[in-house]
Amino acid sequence: MTLESLKTLPTGQLLDIWEITGKIKDLEISTVRGWLMDEMERRNPVGFNAWLNRETPADEALRWHMEMNPLCLSCLCLGDDCGGMDPEPWTGCIYRKTNK
Repeated sequence: MTLESLKTLPTGQLLDIWEITGKIKDLEISTVRGWLMDEMERRNPVGFNAWLNRETPADEALRWHMEMNPLCLSCLCLGDDCGGMDPEPWTGCIYRKTNK
């Protein structure tokens, strides 16, 4: 696996590899996981950084953050009043609440 080959994979496959590599105990796997994180951040910086900024960014939570509609990640309703919209190209939400 190379850095260039990761760029051609669908996001779902990147996340599958992320989950598999989390169980591998090998010193070199950290390089692959670094490549995966770089590629996921490039594809969805809002979701990736929301995951990274969690108090303890668990491996299993990365998929949820990457697949969540970015509009939902800064909404105050997420997790309380709303489970979030499916990842679709929404431009607005009547339930969205923010600090702004």
